[in-house]
Amino acid sequence: MPVPVAPIAASAAALLGVGALTAALVLPPVPPPQPRVWMDQPAGAAVMLAGDLRFDLHGTGAQSVTQLRIQITQDGAELTTLTDTSLDVSPGGPPVLAAGAVLWKGAGAGSYILRPYALSDGAWLEGEPVALTVVAVEGAPVDEPWFEPEPEYTEEPFPEETEEPFPDDPEDPEYPEDPDQPDPGPVDPDPVPPTTAPQPPAATPPVGRIQRLGDEVANESDFIVTYQPQAAFVDVQVQVVSSGTAMNPNGSWASYGCSTPTGSAGDAKCRVHTFTPGSSLTRWAYYRAVITANGLTTYAYGASYWTIPVVVH
Repeated sequence: MPVPVAPIAASAAALLGVGALTAALVLPPVPPPQPRVWMDQPAGAAVMLAGDLRFDLHGTGAQSVTQLRIQITQDGAELTTLTDTSLDVSPGGPPVLAAGAVLWKGAGAGSYILRPYALSDGAWLEGEPVALTVVAVEGAPVDEPWFEPEPEYTEEPFPEETEEPFPDDPEDPEYPEDPDQPDPGPVDPDPVPPTTAPQPPAATPPVGRIQRLGDEVANESDFIVTYQPQAAFVDVQVQVVSSGTAMNPNGSWASYGCSTPTGSAGDAKCRVHTFTPGSSLTRWAYYRAVITANGLTTYAYGASYWTIPVVVH
């Protein structure tokens, strides 16, 4: 008797469908978004009027974003770096989203390149550069910051006033004086309102950066800190952790101070020599400069960690 072909083909198709479904369900996990930093305002090739300019930016991180900054260059030379350490960090994550803003005071006319940076999970991220043209001519096309339009003001009619009768004038001859009331004497003029004292200008936070130099001994390192203003107090701090551990900005830091300040024209430099006690484990070391001036503090973190090898006794 011949074997029926159609049922066998149907069973094979059914089994093939089950296998294809099983293979389709086994998918690799979606990788988390990579941390990044970008400019919000200005964006693209922007044109702004000379003066005090505000720049807005965002940064993301897997665990934390502790600092945002914008480097401003002209013709390939760095003019200044503006740093924001008071970030607006959104709850939740990962990723962690932080928003910040910096103010470039007294920006003059010219063409500049703005490049955003974010200190994300203890390492600096570099964003895409933005071209900026600053003009000093009124009437030139300018990129204005985005804002919500205010509703148009509608003038409401005022109610008509009704004239109230005034009391009799005491100085009128027909108004009799009370002989029992004493003479009040001369009346002092209205006192002059006190003049409000001008408010002192807002304090400007210090700025700076830290650079680690090549070390001759494995457990020793030298640093150079460049900062403004020159009268600021500078302290170099080091955090030593187990190999593979991320930096904790709120964790324990060893303070080494900062000696031999030198410099001119508003910049100052100092070098410190640190020694990390030996260990039988390989460790990582992070570093930062704590710069204090005008009652404000700025934290300048190093670009990355360095490795402290095992000490053989």
